[in-house]
Amino acid sequence: MSVHRGPYPEKRRKPEFEITDIPSLLQNHPTIAVLTDAEKNPVVIAEILSSSPLTRNARLVIYVCEQLGYSGEKISEGTPEEIAGMVFSEPNVVIIKT
Repeated sequence: MSVHRGPYPEKRRKPEFEITDIPSLLQNHPTIAVLTDAEKNPVVIAEILSSSPLTRNARLVIYVCEQLGYSGEKISEGTPEEIAGMVFSEPNVVIIKT
């Protein structure tokens, strides 16, 4: 899914899902990949997962793939609580596994 809106407001499309839909999507999908943006970033996603009654007790693993294809490429792994305390470079993609 994509929560990335792009830099041009006039060209933005309405996404099929919102960032707050991630906990309910994980009920039916064991793995979700999320294209993020500066506002809807890995920390926000991790905080949503940590606070949602649907996922706060789940055994989730989050992978944050930063700057893929660039010299600063990095992949971090952690629980929602661990990811919420980290800082990430853009662009990035989040992969959540149950």
